[in-house]
Amino acid sequence: MLVVEPVDFEIKSTSAVDESLPIWSANLAVKKGQDYIYNGKKYRATKDFTSSKSPDLDTENFVDYGATNSRAFSDELLHSQTTANGDLLITINVKERVSAIAFLNCYCSRIEIPNLDIRGANGWVKSWWDYFFAPVGFNALVRECGSWWQYFYGGFRVKKDIFFKLPEMSGEIQIILRAQDGKSALGMLIVGNSQYIGETLIQPEISAISYAKKTTDEWGNSVVRKGKTAKRANCMVVTQTKDADRIVNVLDNARNRGLSLFVGDSRASDGLDSLTIFGILSDYSLRVNAHDYSELDLSFEGVI
Repeated sequence: MLVVEPVDFEIKSTSAVDESLPIWSANLAVKKGQDYIYNGKKYRATKDFTSSKSPDLDTENFVDYGATNSRAFSDELLHSQTTANGDLLITINVKERVSAIAFLNCYCSRIEIPNLDIRGANGWVKSWWDYFFAPVGFNALVRECGSWWQYFYGGFRVKKDIFFKLPEMSGEIQIILRAQDGKSALGMLIVGNSQYIGETLIQPEISAISYAKKTTDEWGNSVVRKGKTAKRANCMVVTQTKDADRIVNVLDNARNRGLSLFVGDSRASDGLDSLTIFGILSDYSLRVNAHDYSELDLSFEGVI
């Protein structure tokens, strides 16, 4: 189990193209239901009027619809994605030193970070063959085979949540998401520092809460309105008793910070996406034993 403490970053450039929407300006005659762009975010007008107050302040007449396409990967909405036809190229600047990076709700064939030795930082180079011939970057296509036919002709899935370590660094980071089927997408990019707190035991509980609603009228006609879902998880982690104080500090910092990334299975290619949660630490309980190992119960709730 890893706890990743996110660090703020500045977007220097991206190859993604924003939506073709009007730009908000003072004294603009806005139309009900029309979307407008202001400071990298989309806002929808709730009525026809002449707008003099910026949409971020005029919450009565505008509804915040999140970041524009080129910046959707940097907001707090996991379901919204930055999309691109072809490869997605992103350059960010990080002022603090970081040692981990995560790509959530993404769609691509592989992820590359030029000029950074991510293979060495993650221990992916295990032989001379790996050093000279293994591709640079992370392969997002995971083989899933239920038969010999799938082994030779298919049996791949695209890994949605990807986490790996970085050489400890700060400054500019260039990222390339290679296209899969001609397109690429990224829901959230997180850079920060990871803290190891122990090994996740088998049989974690994973669930989701759905915000879809079903309404039925007096004649029995039902209408289902699609809603978003949020992931939840409960798991037990085995920790070293001598690290109890450090682990409590890490968890308290995560709870006080609000949003953090929790990686329950940090194996690069075989890790379970369902045990990667970006959200809040709802509760924790540490049973400190007299011997070398103690048990830690954790409860998480992910953001939408």
